[in-house]
Amino acid sequence: MITRRRPGVKADRERSDPSPLMGYPTRQRRWIDHQSPALQRPNHLRKNFFNQLIPNLLAMFLLFMHEWGRSQSRRLLPIDERTGKPSSSPLDEPGAGVNGKPLPSPPTRRAPDHARPVPSQLPDSFHHMNQVVLITGANGTLGLAMARAWLEEPRQTGDPPNHRVWLGVRRGRDQAAALAEEHPGHARLIDLDVTSPDAWRAAVATIHATDQRLDVLVNNAGHHDDHLLAGMPAESWQSVIDSNLTGAFHGCQSVVRGMMGQRFGRIVNVASLSALLAPAGQTNYAAAKAGLIAMTRSLAKETARAGITVNAVCPGYIETPALDSMSAEGQRAAKSRIPMRRFGRPDEVAAAVRFLSGPTASYISGAELKIDGAIY
Repeated sequence: MITRRRPGVKADRERSDPSPLMGYPTRQRRWIDHQSPALQRPNHLRKNFFNQLIPNLLAMFLLFMHEWGRSQSRRLLPIDERTGKPSSSPLDEPGAGVNGKPLPSPPTRRAPDHARPVPSQLPDSFHHMNQVVLITGANGTLGLAMARAWLEEPRQTGDPPNHRVWLGVRRGRDQAAALAEEHPGHARLIDLDVTSPDAWRAAVATIHATDQRLDVLVNNAGHHDDHLLAGMPAESWQSVIDSNLTGAFHGCQSVVRGMMGQRFGRIVNVASLSALLAPAGQTNYAAAKAGLIAMTRSLAKETARAGITVNAVCPGYIETPALDSMSAEGQRAAKSRIPMRRFGRPDEVAAAVRFLSGPTASYISGAELKIDGAIY
């Protein structure tokens, strides 16, 4: 192979001795380029270098002038004999200004979200803080168990708990009223239709007027109306979506502004195992609870920097009146599918909700906690 000589480039030939066997050189001619291509910088790279050099030099010059100006202004200030440092300017004193008139104060601006401090650690006093809690659907078995988790919580100090629990009810309030009578001054009933935005605003306003804050919201209200999709009435679909998903939306929207203002809050949405392991005949209920889990994850990202956690619990088969409609054979078949071979208790669900609402769960947000005996 013969390399064509390029014009204007000096080269040197190097020949090898002829091979005694083949009769032609064992090594081909090669050209030794005395100007390495690596040293030949293309024009576009040279232009980019100068285009970046000029702005960098200008930025360095401006930074130097800024620091020089600060040093000159400090030299004009009197030196404090005790500290040996320049004292503050007379204009910094309160009431100082021009011709006896005070200088106008600069307008206050709200710092952007990325510049505001993040509540990374709760004060020690919070671990013994009494919470103000709102539980929807408090007339049911799960709602009453959750309320007792706050009202009957043992204290390490031996003092009785001083939480304030608001029991949101719409109808069938006999059991909730009895619980309020057991704990006077700590449990109160409040009328709340979770499907009505006006009812939510009125309830939250009443709680803030009485206790000046709201720390925990438990969206527990909901119902199911099982049908096969082919024969499901439109009213059945809409009512289940409204009570289980839309009601939780109204609740979160009503309390999240106040929680952001106090830089603390806990929201626990009671979903269901049907959202993860959807059975036949519950297309409306499974869709509503699955949407509730998705809303939990999204809202957790929106409120994370404000010290608010949003989580969901997914109970499986729990000993509630809803299981009474099942026959004895159906209950045995359901227990056979549960690895623990038993149904869950309402107080076990309440303990999970209480944990997610406490100070030790401050780094858990956007999670769904299964309470199903390992069925899923």
